[in-house]
Amino acid sequence: MSISCVSNMVWRSTLMVCVAAIFAATAHAAVPLATAVNKAGQQRMLSQRIAKAYLMAAADVNVQEANKQLDESIGLFEQNQQLLLEFASNSTIKEKVQAVSTLWDEVKITAVSKVSEEKAKRFIAQTDELLSRSQAVVDELAQLGGNASKIIATSGMQRMLSQRLVKYYVAYYYGIRDPAIADEFIKSRDRYDANHRVLLGYSGNSADLTEKLKKVSMQWEYAKRGLENFQDTATMKPFIVSVTMENILKKMDEITSVYEAL
Repeated sequence: MSISCVSNMVWRSTLMVCVAAIFAATAHAAVPLATAVNKAGQQRMLSQRIAKAYLMAAADVNVQEANKQLDESIGLFEQNQQLLLEFASNSTIKEKVQAVSTLWDEVKITAVSKVSEEKAKRFIAQTDELLSRSQAVVDELAQLGGNASKIIATSGMQRMLSQRLVKYYVAYYYGIRDPAIADEFIKSRDRYDANHRVLLGYSGNSADLTEKLKKVSMQWEYAKRGLENFQDTATMKPFIVSVTMENILKKMDEITSVYEAL
């Protein structure tokens, strides 16, 4: 092979490496940190939404809507996961995102399988672990952005808690009476209260954002009245609770997007 041919191959190889590097940098730059924090936070919510929808179908609660939410949530989780894998800016974040992907493969199989009470118990634990791994990704990303990222993460957590509360509520209604479920339900309710106070007191809120949060406050107070009958199987109203918390989820998703834009 001539020297000129070798030189040409080296040049082309170098060019391809440079183009790949530029493409990767552009792809990374196309996803702002605030968006990555929001999407990672959304994964937390989806981990609980998938379990909630699975349990609603098992307990014969608004089954058509539950199946729709399950399908949509699985698709969105996969989409977000791909975005986060592409965004991962250092080895620590990449490792934590990949840990989510590894468990997600197992969760997805259970999510689309035939429901049983024993399988539902395992699925609750499985999605709790998926939440824990997703939270680790949020924590790493939030550290990169300081207080601005932390308020997005806090707002995003409210979306997750709205689904987690219904997950445990429906699980109890379905007949899974593990004491740990009651404990986690109470912790989630109290955490939602605490986070909402943080959001209301955030100094960066605009007048419009404060107004949106006040509307959520009114819905949350109504929701809490429905949640009070948790563990009283004779008066539990899973359909009403699920619809109320779904409305809160939608409002908090909008609010989180506002924080992201800020």
